[in-house]
Amino acid sequence: MKKIILALAAIFTIMAVSLTEANAQSKGPERVTKTYTTTNVDTANLAFNSIASGVKSFQITLVKNSGTVAGKVYIEATDDGIGWFRLDSLVTADVAGPQFQKTPFTSTSYNSYRARYITTGTQSSTLYFTVVRRPDEK
Repeated sequence: MKKIILALAAIFTIMAVSLTEANAQSKGPERVTKTYTTTNVDTANLAFNSIASGVKSFQITLVKNSGTVAGKVYIEATDDGIGWFRLDSLVTADVAGPQFQKTPFTSTSYNSYRARYITTGTQSSTLYFTVVRRPDEK
């Protein structure tokens, strides 16, 4: 009887370890988000510095809080912290629902990235800037 119990315990242990490893391997991408709420004419800079090569993409989400939303969001990159290069942009519109822009990561020559939101008009909105990273590289 002891041998059967020990054999079953060993089987359950092996199954638990296998499931844990499978869950770790199937883990989805890691997301890191920064937010900023603008009011009227404003400029938001949400930066991620010293980003490694494990980045998959960047995502901008803009949510209207009140007023008339207008302006532009730029995704910019730098390798020295001085000169910023525009990679993509989103022209914001006065709509009720959220606005999205997804930019795939295509270069490893930059080490810092930012979302720069320049607003116009009388408005309040919240900008979410998300970096999507590969789960196997941090």
